[in-house]
Amino acid sequence: MKKNGFFRGFKIFGGNLIAIALLGLVIIGSLLLGIGTYFLGFAGFFYIFNVEYDSLYYLLLFLIFFFILSYFTKLIAKLSLIIFGPYLKTKKRFIGMKFILITIALWLAIFIIDEMMVEITVPIWTEILGALLLSIADTAFKGKMKKIVIIKKK
Repeated sequence: MKKNGFFRGFKIFGGNLIAIALLGLVIIGSLLLGIGTYFLGFAGFFYIFNVEYDSLYYLLLFLIFFFILSYFTKLIAKLSLIIFGPYLKTKKRFIGMKFILITIALWLAIFIIDEMMVEITVPIWTEILGALLLSIADTAFKGKMKKIVIIKKK
């Protein structure tokens, strides 16, 4: 019986194991590309605004702590939005309050990490601008993802 499948061409080289390993490498490569882009984006942003840091290791440590802490601060912001959401009468006020709360949450994460790490010195206006840019990107990409999901459901 002849099998017609995706992995049939890999039987010569040792079976499905090679296909799965190659697929894993592609997934790991794409994850590393995304993380590297985010890292270099932060490094470029810090370079433009003359943020002083001792080495790239401390910048990577800053980003790791930022990911962890921003998750919790954004969670608190979303919970407070759930609490105050019914009091906001229009959709514009709700979106504006969401944007403000996410910006404050991201700024708080950057501020706390900046104060904890003495190896990195970020001026206050750079912290605010970074939080503002991140919240704009967060809002823009969240809207696109919801549109994609809605289109796929139809």
